[in-house]
Amino acid sequence: MRTNVNAVSVIVEGLVIGNINASSRVLLMPSSKILGDIKTPELIIQNGVILEGRCTIANDLRSSAKDLISVEYEKNKIIPEEFLAKRTS
Repeated sequence: MRTNVNAVSVIVEGLVIGNINASSRVLLMPSSKILGDIKTPELIIQNGVILEGRCTIANDLRSSAKDLISVEYEKNKIIPEEFLAKRTS
């Protein structure tokens, strides 16, 4: 199949050339061959799958994964000067 797929849940058992967007989950069965990007909160890949593309796995697909990770990193970042100051106090 040569198309983009947009659905709640997607189960792939064959060939897909195109991007897959699922709001719930994507299940790739052993006979799956995917050429395209996948965006979903849950990705299940069984042994034997062939996949070439980028995978974005996040609960909030409205924001980029990079932005979500950057915010989390900044929130939990340890600043060496502050860390050392706490240890000497």
